Amino acid sequence: MNKQILTFKCLIIFILTFLLFPLSYESAATKEWTIEEIEQQLVKDEEYKEIIEYFNLHKKQIKQTNTGMYYYLNGIVQVINNDYNEAYISFEKALARSMDTNQIDLAIAVLKQLVLLNDVYADSGSLVEYGNQLLQLAKQNEDVETEMFAYNTIGLAFYYIANDDKAAELLDYMLLLAHEQDNTFYQGIYYAIIGHISYSYQEFETAETYYEEALTLFGAVDSGEVINVNIMTEASLLLTKSQLVENKDSDEIVLEIDKLIKQADKRYNKTGMVALLYILKGQIEQQFTEHQNAVTSYEKSEALIKSINHVPKAFDPERTIHFLLAKAHYDNGDYLQAADLFMGIAEMDENPDVLKNIDEVTSKMRSFTEKDLTDRISTLTMLQEAQKQQIFWQRTVLVIFVFGIIILLRAFILKRKENKKVNLLKNELYIQSITDGLTGVYNRKRIFEILNSEKENCGVALIDIDNFKLINDSLGYLVGDEVLKKVVETIQTSIRQNDEVGRYGGEEFLIVFKETNLHEAVSIVERVRKNVESIQWEYEGLKTTISVGVSTKSNKDAEEVFKKVDNLVHEAKRTGKNKVVFNEAK
Repeated sequence: MNKQILTFKCLIIFILTFLLFPLSYESAATKEWTIEEIEQQLVKDEEYKEIIEYFNLHKKQIKQTNTGMYYYLNGIVQVINNDYNEAYISFEKALARSMDTNQIDLAIAVLKQLVLLNDVYADSGSLVEYGNQLLQLAKQNEDVETEMFAYNTIGLAFYYIANDDKAAELLDYMLLLAHEQDNTFYQGIYYAIIGHISYSYQEFETAETYYEEALTLFGAVDSGEVINVNIMTEASLLLTKSQLVENKDSDEIVLEIDKLIKQADKRYNKTGMVALLYILKGQIEQQFTEHQNAVTSYEKSEALIKSINHVPKAFDPERTIHFLLAKAHYDNGDYLQAADLFMGIAEMDENPDVLKNIDEVTSKMRSFTEKDLTDRISTLTMLQEAQKQQIFWQRTVLVIFVFGIIILLRAFILKRKENKKVNLLKNELYIQSITDGLTGVYNRKRIFEILNSEKENCGVALIDIDNFKLINDSLGYLVGDEVLKKVVETIQTSIRQNDEVGRYGGEEFLIVFKETNLHEAVSIVERVRKNVESIQWEYEGLKTTISVGVSTKSNKDAEEVFKKVDNLVHEAKRTGKNKVVFNEAK
């Protein structure tokens, strides 16, 4: 039961999100049709075929007059033709062109399509990235509907990584705007998503109430795009009712979902919608212990999913249906078939691209919302804790596009190695936060923390590379970077193992000599100076020297000690450079 519940949360959460959103853009771009008119055709039964006919008749003219629109229309046609890979390529080209030509309405339309395609493959990081771009464009152009779409997109991305609090916060922004604009469509979307969340926590009666409220709100919307939403919300309600009926008689509920399948088959996005409805039908049949019927429903869905040419990403969309099929075969007593499917799923999980994708997703999520090291580590820790809950599915997601296109997202088994990966990510994040990106030594913040933590009996040295500005000016900044890295390497090989070095800024480096008196510190720094002077460069006339100030910490804090050694460096510069000047702290 728990696995089925969790699966439902994953299967359903996007049903109302990317089915779903009305695209009401202002006029943009071909002489014959605007974006708004194109979208209106797509939400009318059978009339979506006019998009293909129109594009095929005018593609040469469109490409000459508006390249961005050409690639946008090409992407739409490829989506209709179930070629998601070609659609993805076209939308990327359309986005680049629309941004170059400042066609904001077209850029918004394309970004939404990129959001939808990335949902297919569980790329939560890209959801945040594109959602954030949409949010910025929406606010710049006072486009409230796009702003609601953006908040919903980003909110659901956080939902995928188990940060429900952040997801709810963003969805609340969407609901607030929906109330301000008296937009019953987005209000309905909010209640539908809350219904999904309630279902995932096995609060079936609450979920039923939310679904019914969503359907009431959708019923007040007089537009074609709401049809897809009604179909999928009604299907979600049927699945919820299958949990609540006491007699476990499936006939009436299955008949109702069969009607929805016939209705969806008239839509331009019928491949995706029907595939998802067969999955929901299979889940209802499993709930009523009709396991063989569930196998049949899942196999029909699988055939539809395989008819799509997918974008090559880390997560295979077929993984979701394979898991459901394996469970249905197991419940039906076909253990060999179930075992084969589960083994195939395990092999998918071994794909190194899966872990690489986690890296990329985590990085993009952090860059959107985290402001400092503590918060970033907290985000990763939260993700790790979610994994420790032994949820069998990470968040399998079935998404329906704005046009109702099926989106089958990854769901992978949480293994111990994935927990270890999160630990590694957290360690890498910490290392990045305390090191200088160019030279690899500690950054200013960290070396000062080390200096403050040391007792009075430690030496401190500030190194300044002589004539570094002249090196940059005469040989270029790339050579300057090479000099910095080589000098740092020389410093590190010249000091002791327990001494610490950090980049203060520019060409200045601070060394902390632990448990070292002034005489010992000066001796080590003199060795550093000689070794830097001896570096052989391939650039004619290039010679590196350093000026160094050395002191001890005494009872002063890091800032005071730094001022002391900084003054000593200035003295070394004034008196000829390439020398060590020292003074005992008082």
